[in-house]
Amino acid sequence: MPLYCEICKRNRGTLNKINWRKHIDSCKIKNIKKQIITPPSVFSITNYFPKKRKIKETIISDENLQCVTKTTDMDPLKCVDRSLDSSYENSPSLLTDENLLCVTKTSDNDPLKCVDRSLDSSFENSPSLLTVWKNDPAILARYETIPLELKQQFHSLGPCQPMPEDLPDKSFPRDSYGRRFTNLWYSATLQDGSKVHRDWLSYSPSTNRVYCLHCMMYGINLHKSTRSTWVKDGFNLWINGSASIYKHSMSDNHITASIKFKISTRCIPIIPSLQCERKMQIRLNREVVAKLINIVIFLARHNLAFRGPRESWSMATSTSKGNFKDLVILIAKYSAAMSEHITKIQLRGKSELLFVSWERQNQLIDSIADEISFNLQKSIQACKMFSISIDSTFDTSRKEQVSFIVRYVCETSGNVFERLLAMKESANTTGMDLFVLFQNVMDKLNLNWKDDLIGQSYDGAANMRGEYQGLKTLIQNTNLQAIYIWCHAHRLNLVVKNVVSCNIYAIDLFGNIEYLYAFIWCFKKRVALLRKYQEKHIHKSHPGQTMALKRVNTTRWSSHSSALDTILSRHYSIIKTLEDIRTMEGPSDAKTGATCSGLLSYLKSNEFVFTAFLFKKLFDILEPLNKTLQTKDLDLFTATTLIDSVKNKINLLNNRETNNNFNAIILEVENFSKNSKVEFTPLPTIRKRKVPKRSGELCNDEPITDPKQKFKTDCFFVAIDQVQNELNERFSTNKTGLLNDISLISKRRILEVRSNPNSLPKDAFNVVCNIYFKYLNHEKLVNDYIRFAANIIEIEQSNTLPEYLHPVDENDEGEITDQDNNSDFDLELNDDYDHNNTSSVSSAAEIFKMFCVSKLSGVFPNLYILLKIAITLPVTSVTTERSFSKLKLVKTKLRTTMSEDRLESLMTITCEPDN
Repeated sequence: MPLYCEICKRNRGTLNKINWRKHIDSCKIKNIKKQIITPPSVFSITNYFPKKRKIKETIISDENLQCVTKTTDMDPLKCVDRSLDSSYENSPSLLTDENLLCVTKTSDNDPLKCVDRSLDSSFENSPSLLTVWKNDPAILARYETIPLELKQQFHSLGPCQPMPEDLPDKSFPRDSYGRRFTNLWYSATLQDGSKVHRDWLSYSPSTNRVYCLHCMMYGINLHKSTRSTWVKDGFNLWINGSASIYKHSMSDNHITASIKFKISTRCIPIIPSLQCERKMQIRLNREVVAKLINIVIFLARHNLAFRGPRESWSMATSTSKGNFKDLVILIAKYSAAMSEHITKIQLRGKSELLFVSWERQNQLIDSIADEISFNLQKSIQACKMFSISIDSTFDTSRKEQVSFIVRYVCETSGNVFERLLAMKESANTTGMDLFVLFQNVMDKLNLNWKDDLIGQSYDGAANMRGEYQGLKTLIQNTNLQAIYIWCHAHRLNLVVKNVVSCNIYAIDLFGNIEYLYAFIWCFKKRVALLRKYQEKHIHKSHPGQTMALKRVNTTRWSSHSSALDTILSRHYSIIKTLEDIRTMEGPSDAKTGATCSGLLSYLKSNEFVFTAFLFKKLFDILEPLNKTLQTKDLDLFTATTLIDSVKNKINLLNNRETNNNFNAIILEVENFSKNSKVEFTPLPTIRKRKVPKRSGELCNDEPITDPKQKFKTDCFFVAIDQVQNELNERFSTNKTGLLNDISLISKRRILEVRSNPNSLPKDAFNVVCNIYFKYLNHEKLVNDYIRFAANIIEIEQSNTLPEYLHPVDENDEGEITDQDNNSDFDLELNDDYDHNNTSSVSSAAEIFKMFCVSKLSGVFPNLYILLKIAITLPVTSVTTERSFSKLKLVKTKLRTTMSEDRLESLMTITCEPDN
């Protein structure tokens, strides 16, 4: 680049490269204006009158400077200077971001094509049209934190130091005192007379202020006045300009920023390579963390421990370092990123970012659990209503763990979900303590339980269902619509518990079963002997399938049924095992021999067989109900229907007019005795005793001497009566009105109303509307119900394909016959309701899914909300028991020192694998 200007012959002096190029461009523009040839028409008298000129189009060219005007005349005047040197072509600072090309289109016949822009004062006062300064410091003043790319740009452009000739008015603007900035301040004069260029002083043509470029880019902890004057607002007190500029240049903040600026200038060439390396490291770290997250999820969902006793990387590869680090090493064999990361850890040790320490493991576990909880929170808040189930248990470290389960529905698919909301430790489990803990969980997850909680289900403990200080009462004091439902599964378990101890026969049966379990299963030699006889005498259709003896546990559901089934199916193997134990151990241990003799005597008696088959008959009725009550998507109406069905079966079994049921048990006993290789002792015969007739007695006592009749009287009828009484007592609810209203939304009742709209009771939905008055309007709900009943068949048919798409009469050749599309529904209406077949009545969940699939929430809004309430209400709290089963797998005897936060996070991950 030349050291002097070829046009104005000015010496470059201390101007930097950018400002010197701007000066040369300005001189070239002035030279072009001087070369304009003015035609004679310019001196016409019409030119003395002002015209309204319009600039129609401005085109920016990347090659050279052109001034072109298009007219309708044949002799256009062109002013083109294409001989500009290459330095102009690369100039970034003239008029626009690239170059200047000005084209004006006019519609008149004036041959003047290139107009002197100095004639228009408005153009001169518009610096945005004249020039754009890429290094204007006002650009940096808009940023709180300057991006790295912008810093690099200002490093390459340098400070903005225009000369007066580069400005629109050819001079710096004056302030109110007549003072203005001078370009002499771009350099400082030292004491020896030499001049030093101030590369930090940057003038802003757009604001007429000066800024400190170094402080703007690298100033840290600047003084308030320095930041305001030289960084954000700019300096414009020209009356003290020279002194203020010198004072700032000598300040500590400015010197520190200038040093950083100089260092950064030297480091700019290596910044791109550093950025590339940084991006590669970020990509590598993300890949490593993604694989570590998958490892954490795998270990948590399989209830495996993370850490080991020795986790040092310096140990031999064959030594176990815990499940987490061993999986990391295994994945490193198939992942280049993980292999590189492990190599760095082994070489650099703790100086390398590990990602695999115990602290990082906890952070990953907490992050995954928080993400699951956040998604669960969004789902519950979107549903607008939910129910809660709470229960507590002891863990292996003897801490009381309280499980919170939330039940809600998905409005898109219609599915019912029961999720683990939290697992909290509580030393006290009184009603008030649980209520405070419940409030803390709701507040932490930002759930509005005071308005959105519509149901609660717990077991029958006093701290849960107490009328005054129970948890359900404390919640209902704030939220009346939070209906309490005693867990149906717990109630059924209490029924079974009382039935298995209702008479002496039942006590002998299940007492001997429990003692048999303890006598055999606690000794490995006896267990091996039992397995040997099972493999020897097992049925050929099931080779190798041995069964373990089950213990009778009142807290484990179905334990009585499974223990009894095992004894009956492996009866002969158990008899042979007891005989061998008595033969081998009896001579040396009389107590063991006597125990075997007592168990053999009972297991070989008809009393055992009769009692076993009686309770097997009862369990065959109760066990399906028990398993159904443990399902998650069961609604309240379906549960009530199933319980009523069981009650009807027990009533039929207790029919004393006929002996069919008891005779059926006798037949099963005879078949079992016939197929068994064991000889059973008959029922004991009771000796008839004569009791003298006392005064006042009208008849003599007639004791029952028939052993079967006595068993029927003392055991059969007693057990059945006990089941009936327990079912009626445990499942007699005071919310009959609510259940009656919910029963109306079954498919059977809806079809009845469809056939006869007048059959709908006059007080239908009164109770449910009184309870949930916030959501339901009685009049609108009845109207929605009647309208939906009138169209249910068409809606259901639109959701499912028919069995035959083209029904054709076989007697006619290709002629389609009319068939009644509603025949299936008519059959369902005409048939009597079968209590044994619950599939004949569609549950509320199925109808709710129909609403979701057909998008009927806007058509029948009140009925939609009622269905939503019906399936959101909890039936059981068995999901809390499932969480306790997971708790035993997560917190084992080897992991008793686990912290509560880590335990809750692991429980969240393992209990919610699909969330």
